[in-house]
Amino acid sequence: MNKISAVEMKGIWATDALDKVAVGSEHLEIQRSGKKPVYIISATDYKLFLQLLEEAQERYDLQEAEIRMANADGDAIGFDEFFADLGV
Repeated sequence: MNKISAVEMKGIWATDALDKVAVGSEHLEIQRSGKKPVYIISATDYKLFLQLLEEAQERYDLQEAEIRMANADGDAIGFDEFFADLGV
C-alpha cells in the first residue's frame, strides 16, 4: 500500500494517483495531520469488501441465532403459532 500525505496529494495530479488505484489495483493511504488516515481502493476491491462484510454479518447473525436457540428456556413458539397470534 502506498502512503501519501494530504499535502502531497494536493501537490500532485490527483488523476495520476486515482489512475494508479483504478488501473493498477493499488491501494492508497492518505495521511492527514492529526487525523485518521483515509484510504482509496479500487471499485473491484470495494465490491469484494462489501461482499465479505455481508458474509461476515450473516455468519454472526447465524451464530447469535444458534446461541439464543440453545439458551431458550422453553418459552419459544413455532412459526404457525407466532403468525396466528399476529392474525396473519
